[in-house]
Amino acid sequence: FNEGNPLALVHYACHPVTLGPTKEISADYPGRVVKALSENGYDGLFLNGFCGDVDPVSNLEGWGSGTTKTIDEYGQRIANAFLQNIDNSISITSVDLLECEAATDVDGAAIDVDVDVAKIDAHEITIELKLQPYDEAKIDEEYNFYRDQKNGQVVGIWADKMREYLKTSENPYIESVTVQMLKVSNVLIVGFPGEAFTELGMLISKTLSDFKVIPLGNCNSTMRYIPTSEDITNRGYAGQSSCFIYSRLPLIPGEGERLTRSLSNIQVE
Repeated sequence: FNEGNPLALVHYACHPVTLGPTKEISADYPGRVVKALSENGYDGLFLNGFCGDVDPVSNLEGWGSGTTKTIDEYGQRIANAFLQNIDNSISITSVDLLECEAATDVDGAAIDVDVDVAKIDAHEITIELKLQPYDEAKIDEEYNFYRDQKNGQVVGIWADKMREYLKTSENPYIESVTVQMLKVSNVLIVGFPGEAFTELGMLISKTLSDFKVIPLGNCNSTMRYIPTSEDITNRGYAGQSSCFIYSRLPLIPGEGERLTRSLSNIQVE
């Protein structure tokens, strides 16, 4: 841009839950990233990546055990990695997204875009995902298994909703998901309406290798977790018990990968 501060788009994949449940309103570590960028002369915009399976490393000590000092450190480290990459104008190995604390290397680039001549395209695709064919007996089985565990009351609410869902839905084992894509120059922003796993974001980058892909989770809405096949098969939190919170039936294993690969059918030029 010819006027004002340069715009810094920082894309990172990690749940902003360092502080855990709190009565105070906080932007967690993404807010600290933007603050650090501002102090260095950038108008920062934080873009949350596919972080469905990524929590801050401080959660290993206790969920939500981080402090304001922790988010200051995370934000500064991510911003510093960005600034170092831009200043050095070199390509750096992509960060290991499994831990926020590992944020010392990032994959980034400085891109000059003339907004008056840049080609901007938008695409949208709706895919019907397949859900596991639960009947009332299966719903009762799940309720009986989880009711005496933590958050058992939530499972009871889910069971009541799912019984009603089976009675009223025309096709209860299909769920429509809309993915939105925005292309600016050679940068492709891909938005999933849920908490998608990082592996799916990496798969998008491989599928659309001609572009600098920025996968965004929880984009415009958050309908469910979109986990990998392995997590669903292993009945992990994202693939199984999170469905109680979102009032959904679990996905059939492999549907997240199928959704991701379907993006290759869109003609992006």
